[in-house]
Amino acid sequence: MERDFIKKAYRLFREVLIDIFNGEIYTLKLYKAECHSCVR
Repeated sequence: MERDFIKKAYRLFREVLIDIFNGEIYTLKLYKAECHSCVR
């Protein structure tokens, strides 16, 4: 029972981390695209 809870919590935590990570990459890409358009 306890092990199942830990597995679920870990899975949820990992999904949240992945979402944050993907969001960071997305904003970085947007920022870089803006920088490149400014440079031109």
